[in-house]
Amino acid sequence: MASIGLGTGQPKLLSYLAENGSCTPRELADFYELDPAGVSRMLDALERKGFVSFAPHADDRRCKVVSLTSEGERVARAWNAACAEEARAMLDGFTPEERETFADYLRRAHANLRTYGQKLAAAAADSQATGRIPAEPGASEAPGASEALGAGEATSRA
Repeated sequence: MASIGLGTGQPKLLSYLAENGSCTPRELADFYELDPAGVSRMLDALERKGFVSFAPHADDRRCKVVSLTSEGERVARAWNAACAEEARAMLDGFTPEERETFADYLRRAHANLRTYGQKLAAAAADSQATGRIPAEPGASEAPGASEALGAGEATSRA
């Protein structure tokens, strides 16, 4: 994708629009858990390249809706095909059950990281409000290196 001038994060915005249709920049930011200002900058760059276009929101003129152009649709299809090929290579030799288990592990890990990020944000907000330095959320709950690796592995590596 770099060969056609797409930067980090931009292909997934095109892919989302191809799959879900027009939406607001805020919806993209929320879906990918990204900074709305960063998404806005990425969309502005995609518009300059002719991959997306903006229109006023039907219900709120202060808000805009982003849509793929025909060139954006072509690039999104190419991106999705490349991702599908990479996924096939990555999961080669996995049974259907292993693929589902792997997907479940990834979903759970993502949910854990989302919760952790929310705890960090809440601790930072509390710190600003109170002037205290926040403790790392869940520090006592997280496994240590020996627990994460397994006690035998940690001692054999020491």
